Amino acid sequence: MEECVKILSPKAKYMIINSYTTGLSSVVTGNLLELHVRSERGGNIEADNLVIPVEQSSMYLPCGTTARWFTE
Repeated sequence: MEECVKILSPKAKYMIINSYTTGLSSVVTGNLLELHVRSERGGNIEADNLVIPVEQSSMYLPCGTTARWFTE
């Protein structure tokens, strides 16, 4: 994460990270952006789960997480 932030433009308006493992929660990906990006640049963070809908059902299968930091 630190290496990604190093190459992030000073004018960046957003950064998105995805994790395709069910063992990592959206809280963790959000916390990574909080610690490494928002603490230095301000802005907002949104984090959520990535899911796959099960056909002919109202159920979903977890397949990872996503989080984004954005300035506006």
